[in-house]
Amino acid sequence: HSLQIPSAEQIQGLAPLSAGWQSQPETFDFWLEPSQISGTVPAELRGTFFRNGPGLTDVFGEKLAHPIDGDGMVCALTFLDGRVHFKSQYIQSKHRLQEQKAGRLLYSGQMGTKAQGASGYRDPSHTNSFYWAGKLLTCHEYVLPHVLDPSNLQTIGKDDLNGAISKVGSLSAHYRYDHVTDTLATVSFKLHPVKPIVVFNEFDRQWTLTNSVTVSIPGLNYVHDFLLTPDWFIVHQSPFVSAKMETLMAIKSGELSPGESMRHYTDLPSRIVLVQRNPENGSSP
Repeated sequence: HSLQIPSAEQIQGLAPLSAGWQSQPETFDFWLEPSQISGTVPAELRGTFFRNGPGLTDVFGEKLAHPIDGDGMVCALTFLDGRVHFKSQYIQSKHRLQEQKAGRLLYSGQMGTKAQGASGYRDPSHTNSFYWAGKLLTCHEYVLPHVLDPSNLQTIGKDDLNGAISKVGSLSAHYRYDHVTDTLATVSFKLHPVKPIVVFNEFDRQWTLTNSVTVSIPGLNYVHDFLLTPDWFIVHQSPFVSAKMETLMAIKSGELSPGESMRHYTDLPSRIVLVQRNPENGSSP
């Protein structure tokens, strides 16, 4: 098929969709006017809907290589008695606080943004947010999550879920809820060329750890999401993430960023991995 160039009208029609990739340095806190709402908000609809994502495409005018390198901004839509309130706030991570004070880009981005004399990688904490048992968590795959006050979106600090993820040092973006056991299931991972670690945890509504399963499967170096059944945790082993020593050294030297190293490695398998949720005592999951 021949490539069709979109018309000017088609491009203009897409403009509103691209607004989400524009920088928004301001934060907001206001009640929506009735004129800003299409239709009628049901009076019985009560609660808050949280969203998280990159809010900046530049740092003090320095363009980021990819929007995913941008700082995380949490937005809260609260519904109360037929009215709607909107609030947004940036996650006050260590790198953001330091860059705001310095007035310039200090940290490189995992998707290719390079900062001169970088002190390390940015921790935007923007991949997901979710509320459980009094905590509003924001996640960014490779590191510990941040916990926010759900009432005002102020950043409290990093959180290791009562020590459950202190050793693995990360919390992946996505979670699962088991309505039968009324528990939250999470997944964490730690990349390693020989012995990668994947940890599945389950928590009750007091953040008590009710189940924890750790596996080390060669090649299973990245877990962004997972499925949950009564008996299994199900993940995808991706052929797009390599933990070979040459790749890791290129990342460490700054030749590659983690995001730039993601490509299809034809020598790596693509597999669906099933891990027992409740292995028998002494048996391997």
